[in-house]
Amino acid sequence: MAGAIEKRVIFTNDLDELSRIRDEIQDFIGDCLEYVERNRVILAMDEAIANIIKYGYPNGGRGTVELVMRRDDVRLEFVLTDDAVPFNPLELPDADLEHYHNTGASGGLGVYLYRRLMDVSYEPTPSGGNRLTLSRRINEGDS
Repeated sequence: MAGAIEKRVIFTNDLDELSRIRDEIQDFIGDCLEYVERNRVILAMDEAIANIIKYGYPNGGRGTVELVMRRDDVRLEFVLTDDAVPFNPLELPDADLEHYHNTGASGGLGVYLYRRLMDVSYEPTPSGGNRLTLSRRINEGDS
């Protein structure tokens, strides 16, 4: 992303961090997206970050997560790097929405949501953690 604006945020795997991180993301996006599209991106990021915090560190383990946000005239990119248990969300099958509807199930749709709202890529880190990249074109929902 040549000529991109970039911001780096480090946070711990504590659910109390979600509000602060959400505010950081919203401030970073600014007015480059319309209201609905901005909130879709925030929802996708919130789901991805909440999953890392809730499930990435079993048995009360502590860790840190790095969020690098980049924006240019064309694209928003968010890179989450952690030292959590390896997990590739792209290997999960799509959620069965009919099952959720019929059974009244709740939860378990975070990965489904962020895979639908954003372009997602994953790679393991050399240290055994995860690098999850969520991105989207800025004008994607505005046409």
